[in-house]
Amino acid sequence: MYKALIVDDEPSVIEGLRIMIPWETVGFEICADARNAQDALLKAKEYRPHLVITDIRMPFKSGLELISEIKKWIWLMSL
Repeated sequence: MYKALIVDDEPSVIEGLRIMIPWETVGFEICADARNAQDALLKAKEYRPHLVITDIRMPFKSGLELISEIKKWIWLMSL
């Protein structure tokens, strides 16, 4: 089963994604969720999800910056 990480600064969006998508039916489990990019980066390193769904506009750091940092971390781990 694949792992998914959901990142959004609004808890209702995270809960909505948990409820609206039949995760197990499509072969995924939600391994974690995060309310900000900093927490998400820590959880991505811990859980190593196959899929990250992130809000783009969040306080302090955008979802695009988060994805860039995750990509750098994955690249460094491959060396």
